[in-house]
Amino acid sequence: MSKIHNTRRRVEKFFGEMLGRYEIIHAETDFPLIDTNGKGYMYYPESIRRVIETKAVKRMARIFQLGTKIYTRENVSHTRLEHSKGTYYRTLELLQKLYENENIKDIIIKNGYQKHVLATLVRALLHDIGHGPFSHTMETVCNLPKGFHEKIGLRLIKEDPELREALNEIYPELPEILEETIKRNFLGLNRIFEGQSDLDRGDFLPRDSFFADANFQENSKIVAELFDNLTLEKVVDSDGKTKIVPVFAEDQIGNLDAFFTNRFNNYKNIYYDPKAVSYDYVFKAFAETLINSDESYRLKDFLLHNMGKTPEEIDLQEYIQFNDVEYLKGIIEVADRTQNPTLRKLAMMSLPPKEKAQDFYLGLMVSTEQVDEDGNRAYTNESDEEFIRRLTQLPDSKAEFQQNCLTLNNNDTQNINDAIQEVKTALQIKDEDLEKIGIFSWNYTITSYKSKPGEETYARGKDGKIYEYSMHPERKAPIQTEEVSGFCLLVPILEANGYDKQQIDEVRKIIEERSQRVEPEEPNQ
Repeated sequence: MSKIHNTRRRVEKFFGEMLGRYEIIHAETDFPLIDTNGKGYMYYPESIRRVIETKAVKRMARIFQLGTKIYTRENVSHTRLEHSKGTYYRTLELLQKLYENENIKDIIIKNGYQKHVLATLVRALLHDIGHGPFSHTMETVCNLPKGFHEKIGLRLIKEDPELREALNEIYPELPEILEETIKRNFLGLNRIFEGQSDLDRGDFLPRDSFFADANFQENSKIVAELFDNLTLEKVVDSDGKTKIVPVFAEDQIGNLDAFFTNRFNNYKNIYYDPKAVSYDYVFKAFAETLINSDESYRLKDFLLHNMGKTPEEIDLQEYIQFNDVEYLKGIIEVADRTQNPTLRKLAMMSLPPKEKAQDFYLGLMVSTEQVDEDGNRAYTNESDEEFIRRLTQLPDSKAEFQQNCLTLNNNDTQNINDAIQEVKTALQIKDEDLEKIGIFSWNYTITSYKSKPGEETYARGKDGKIYEYSMHPERKAPIQTEEVSGFCLLVPILEANGYDKQQIDEVRKIIEERSQRVEPEEPNQ
């Protein structure tokens, strides 16, 4: 019997026991899962397929996993839905493995905990459902509080009628059971969603690496082996209380070393790429200029209804109308109609470069159901077709961005600080006026592993004892911490504040000279 057939039968049997009924099992290819079951397939029953088909979930198919990084990197047009389904399937693989332990199986069956297992799978599938357009970029644009998208997600699960109905078809009152599952920390599994080595990171590390061409094969193998060698154990946690937590096997410390190191490198080289971060500030400046304009747009209304709001204040039905594509359609409308030259420049700078239009088409515009016998693809609707057409007809936004967003692409904090000081002197401005006139700088601290209470990673040692990762006697990888700095200056905001061409040219010269400086090398030891 083939491995694929065995995997399908295993999934069918597992869901039969969890659901208490037979359901058709659907299969879907997903190459980043290739080391999870050998062929890159995921499986889900009919009731979960219906959840995926709800508007609130399908919306994630039009939100890019890496946000504005699609503007600056090749091939990263994968979506939040792909990642969410991948996280679901990795969770399913883990739960099946745990269920094979007779003690855990007895606990689940004797206590009727099948509903909590189903809730855990739904939690994995829907963990990103609350993200807004361009995900974390929107949090920057709208000054949203920490944890905003998680709370919006919980509201959608409980309050969206279509999604709630689909969840209740899996198990009655499943949204409430999910809330209970999280609150009681069912089987100690909260840490596989909230820990430093959780299944969310376990999916996006190999998935992002696959599309960004960043060591995918190693990351895929690491994650598959880690979660295939995990048990639930009692430990004394950092708060002094005995808890059930996930514990990795003694032979997995090397994989944990590589997991944390490679994730650190992805943050440094991909997620905090200075040009991509600069786009976040372009989006922010565009949104603020749009809101303060006297022109009316659908996108303006959406921003006004979300700017600085708490999750409880959001109109959920309006919220799920917007995804990356609808947001960009709104920007194109502004670029086409506005009479405000500053707003038009910022709108153009916020659009993806023309060469990325194909990524949008292949990544978001079509689905497998809309590919005919000859392999020809069709647009999902006329609005999408118009969107791609307008994206290719407008002047190339890449040139607009390069001309009007002046960036320092090195990570030399001193060089950035010196550049800011020179710009302040040239323009005779104070620190508190920097962002008002379009000058932004940032400094992110990235760490390969944080010993954060409630998020610790545990692994068994060769001596049979259980250790928190940072204290593990066989750990070889250093715990790395590094600051990632950046700077950008938005010329249209300078112009709108009355600075003339001569002053702006002087600023350009400062940035160009600073951009050519090379970071100092570390002295030889």
